[in-house]
Amino acid sequence: MSLTLLKFPHDEIIFEDYADEMVLLNLPAGVYYTLDRTGADCLLTLLSASSPAAALEDIGRRFTTPIAEVGAGVEALAGRLIREGLAIPRGDAEPGMEMTPGFGVSGIAFAPPRLEQYRDIEDILKFDPVHEVTESGWPSIREDTKEED
Repeated sequence: MSLTLLKFPHDEIIFEDYADEMVLLNLPAGVYYTLDRTGADCLLTLLSASSPAAALEDIGRRFTTPIAEVGAGVEALAGRLIREGLAIPRGDAEPGMEMTPGFGVSGIAFAPPRLEQYRDIEDILKFDPVHEVTESGWPSIREDTKEED
């Protein structure tokens, strides 16, 4: 079994990794998501692994569940992240993000990762100018987002 390595489709997908979950925010869409701890660890591995085989080995090492079942669950997560516009496939030759995912407890049974979507702040995020700023921050607005007078 081979996994789909991932990368973010643009730099307006931001995330924060907490002890028990990860929060991902798609700024242009105004939608945020949560991933349970298993899903967060799997995503971080798919973003950073050097190859699909290395990703599967890293993820599979944590669980007592057969590797084929783990791989199928992780591949389903990758597919959902792609459909939601949070990730796109990354070629084997493309470098991953520079990070080392730190899997929590090992020797546990695998449960399929849970990705939850929230649209309750969609309107606020779409109209909040914070994602229209330059790298120097607010209030320096990007030229491509300024309105004509």
